[in-house]
Amino acid sequence: MAAGYWLFTPANDDPNDLALQFGGQLIPGAFGLRSNQVTSTIPGSNGLANVHTTDPALLIIFGHGNHGAGIGSHKTHYGADRMVNLLSDEGLSPQQMNLTIFLWACNTGVAMGRVILNKDPYAKRFAERLAESGFSHTRVIGVAGFISAGAKCTVLKYNMKTNNIDKNASPRPPTDVTRQIAYSVESGSAARVSGGSWKSFLNPVSKICEITGS
Repeated sequence: MAAGYWLFTPANDDPNDLALQFGGQLIPGAFGLRSNQVTSTIPGSNGLANVHTTDPALLIIFGHGNHGAGIGSHKTHYGADRMVNLLSDEGLSPQQMNLTIFLWACNTGVAMGRVILNKDPYAKRFAERLAESGFSHTRVIGVAGFISAGAKCTVLKYNMKTNNIDKNASPRPPTDVTRQIAYSVESGSAARVSGGSWKSFLNPVSKICEITGS
């Protein structure tokens, strides 16, 4: 059976957000794929209805991480519950054969948040919601670090005053397994199967957010 690849952008409602407007075009190359191998889809298109018919299947969810609050734009983003509902609305079946969902957004594998600084990683919460919704044979991958707009690297420091990442802060490719945390979703449960524990620290003076862990 042939493999299948999808790139889903849940929200892209800011024409001035160049990272969202153009960043998705660069993602296939990070996985060694050509752009014509990947089906790009957005809400309202029912574009995920055939994912369960391929083995293996890769679904990349692309957006900003919003400090763990949800994936999407800075105006509109989806927490774990809303994201699972959105995917279901777009036709994604819980009954998969061999699905990997890659959460291509900053720090989806990091314990962080705007109010509760070390809230469970988005990837963990999302995997648990998938399990509660009856998904099986599904793997969820979250990223540790801030992803550059050019999709070339993740780094571990971000200046919230200037809205710039520090490209010298331990850069790694977003697909580097040392910067990932993975969960397996099977039979109503979600369990971490690889990756370490990452958390964030925000310096209240410098406003630099730093990711630590391994």
